[in-house]
Amino acid sequence: MSEPMIYLLHHLITLGLCAATTLLWVRRSWRHRSPHVTLIAGQLTMFAAVFAVIGLFLSAGLAPYREGVVPGLATLVTDAASRASLGIAHRCLIGAGCVVAAGLLVTVTWCGYRTHRRRRRLRALLSVVSTGTDALPGMGVQVIDHPALAAYCIPGRHSNVVISQGTLQALGPDELRAVVAHERAHVAMRHDLALFPFVTLYQLLGHHRAAGRVLAEMQLLIEMCADDRAARRHGRSALRTALMTFQHNDIGSSPKGMLAAADIAVTQRCSRLAHPPKPLPAAITLIAITAATALMATPISLYLLPL
Repeated sequence: MSEPMIYLLHHLITLGLCAATTLLWVRRSWRHRSPHVTLIAGQLTMFAAVFAVIGLFLSAGLAPYREGVVPGLATLVTDAASRASLGIAHRCLIGAGCVVAAGLLVTVTWCGYRTHRRRRRLRALLSVVSTGTDALPGMGVQVIDHPALAAYCIPGRHSNVVISQGTLQALGPDELRAVVAHERAHVAMRHDLALFPFVTLYQLLGHHRAAGRVLAEMQLLIEMCADDRAARRHGRSALRTALMTFQHNDIGSSPKGMLAAADIAVTQRCSRLAHPPKPLPAAITLIAITAATALMATPISLYLLPL
């Protein structure tokens, strides 16, 4: 088999493994036993798929050079300077790869800018309507005067945890501390950054149903990660009671793009808190992370190293 075909085959196999891996963890309940492991594996798998798609187009387009992606692109620049030419089919494939890469870069930039602008506006609004942090001494939480139950965080470099007066009145001290710990877990673990690639991919694919399902699963996983961290500090019972209170009362809608305690699959999370699953064994965790890392490293290595 020729070198160009080997490159193409490796990228195709990577894409197939990414699809199979995604279907496996989306359809199996064990993914919720250790949500942080599934979250990391999911991120690595998504990056592997993106690199493989771009690499597939570029490898096919640069096949006549028999050098791989990065060396082939360098040769392409040299040939362009000397006015040598590839065939029209190869040029189209290279163009398609560049379009995919450029589309991804533009979408990432736009989503990042829009998210930053939304958070900046919300912080400016909170500086006006918030009653400050004195309502909850020692917690550093901003309180808004609203009767509906609401609790969310504004992640980022200057993070904020926000709750409503309705939440203060509806929850007891233990439940309130558990909810605040849940939101602080989002901030400390930078779940906004963990979720950002999947939001970007969802936007890039035009809100495709499959991408939406993956995004929804990732949103659930980060909520479970925050649940686990808050439960370790304040007990599963307190957090479960707080979530059930949110579920059975008037819940204020959290601002778009923020991470809220009671926006995602509350019933499922309460059931998990009531009957906590046994975490995945360390050996399975190591195998999963190693396999996902190898999956991502495969297309990257084909960009840089000749076969």
